[in-house]
Amino acid sequence: MLPFILVASLCVGAVSVYLPVSMRRMRDLGVAFALLAAGLAVYIALPGFQSNSIFGPQSIWQLDGVSAMLLVLIAFVSVTVTIMAHEYFGSEHADHIVFETDLRHYYGMAPLLMALMYVAALSNHLGLTWLALTACLLVTTLLVAFYRKQSAIEAAWKYVVLCTLGLGLALAGIIF
Repeated sequence: MLPFILVASLCVGAVSVYLPVSMRRMRDLGVAFALLAAGLAVYIALPGFQSNSIFGPQSIWQLDGVSAMLLVLIAFVSVTVTIMAHEYFGSEHADHIVFETDLRHYYGMAPLLMALMYVAALSNHLGLTWLALTACLLVTTLLVAFYRKQSAIEAAWKYVVLCTLGLGLALAGIIF
């Protein structure tokens, strides 16, 4: 039940940035949801360091030492990036480099990426893990092309080509 709450809280965070709130409030919401999810992820991860798995063998989720470590790592990186983005995009917006709609898209995509990474780390099903990683590819591609400049779009296409090859090989490994 806790992994569902973790993913749902980040999805609510992704949707909440499209509410009619100020830029500062939107950035604050991004940090608040990242902190909430990180706290919940660490809470979920703690029993994983002590036992083999806290979910049943037929569960959709699995938590062992490796996935607990991944949860803590994802939590740390997501909070660090979100706090840094809060200040960075504040100055970018003040200098009129990015606009409000761009930031709403960024703060909508970032929690979705976090949620998908948590799903991939906790999944006990290879198909669900592959789907989560594929969705991570799509969301990350939109984040790479954030500035919509020629170089950003070129980097996003290169990223798609490389990751699609890797995901295709992973799918082939799952099927065969």
